[in-house]
Amino acid sequence: MNLSDLDSALLAARREPPSAATIDAAVMLAADARSASARAGLVSRTARRLGPIGVLAAGSIGLGVLTAAAVYAGAYTGIFGNPFTSTEELDTSEYLDFQAADFPDAVRAIAPDYVVYPGGIDPADVTEVVIANAQAAGAAMAQATALIRNFEGYAYCSWGKTWLQQYDAGDTEGAAVAAQHLRKSAQYPATVLTDGGGVVDSMLARADAADRGDRGAVQAEVDTNCVGWGRAGQP
Repeated sequence: MNLSDLDSALLAARREPPSAATIDAAVMLAADARSASARAGLVSRTARRLGPIGVLAAGSIGLGVLTAAAVYAGAYTGIFGNPFTSTEELDTSEYLDFQAADFPDAVRAIAPDYVVYPGGIDPADVTEVVIANAQAAGAAMAQATALIRNFEGYAYCSWGKTWLQQYDAGDTEGAAVAAQHLRKSAQYPATVLTDGGGVVDSMLARADAADRGDRGAVQAEVDTNCVGWGRAGQP
């Protein structure tokens, strides 16, 4: 298995959403890639980690965007990876145009079915939030992996807020379940693949804090990285 397998899974979303089996393979691939990049000293692009990320202004690539627009009418631009990167990169997924008429359908097609949200949060609603948030950026685009990471980040923030809710209510069982999902969501494949260095470790440290009942650390994470992103629900 190689890194192109994840790209293939993302591109297959043009036809159908990724299966749980495909994502399980991607999780292992991303973890292996992250370890390999750390050993080699490679650093992927750094971006805001929990909210909308990986955005390029549509005009910033110049001729590349114009050419893609002429050949690929719609959300799929035909641009893969970061055109400004001269060294090896882990994320070579396709850029999607936020303002294309079929952009909402493209996002719905890649919405990950492996992400688990707290009870009361409808995955379809999260998809619409991701779409609206991206389109609010105006004439811009982002890689498919970055958009998928928005779903993962929404889950992470939601579980952090749910943990706080359960902790404050004295529901130790509910807080334990939320902490488990907080840890799991920190290790979702797109989050791991786009870790520019230390992000996943920091997120896992917050899961550790939840496990030991450190409310202050979890609250600080939510206040710093989850403003307007994610919401509390039921374990």
